[in-house]
Amino acid sequence: MFFALPSAGAVARTTRPPTWGRPQSVRDNLPEIGAELTAAVVAGGHDDWAAMLQAVRMIQGRAMVTRGLLERMLGQDAAATEPPLVRVIREIRGLISDREVDSLPPDELRARIRRVLQALDCELRAMLSPPDEPSIP
Repeated sequence: MFFALPSAGAVARTTRPPTWGRPQSVRDNLPEIGAELTAAVVAGGHDDWAAMLQAVRMIQGRAMVTRGLLERMLGQDAAATEPPLVRVIREIRGLISDREVDSLPPDELRARIRRVLQALDCELRAMLSPPDEPSIP
């Protein structure tokens, strides 16, 4: 993995880059995310978009790692917490494949496309509905 060098006007980094050999705890990641956010704000104030982008990428990476650690700590199933688009694509792939599109009779193709649209509609309704109360273990 390569890290981009900061641009000439970038502020000094106050956080350490992630290392592959040592697992970080959730508590370690949160202050580092805060420091990266501060670096992004400072870079934005100086119109240093390259440094701001670098800081935002670090925030996103650390947030994903932290989320994964929390999900494992809480025993949540990764498939249950997949992004909505990933879930719906998995479901649609089970309904119709690219190879079948050209070979299915028109009535069967219409029926499968209808199921695809229903799956999309169901996922869209789930995304737009208010979230359930969070469960506390």
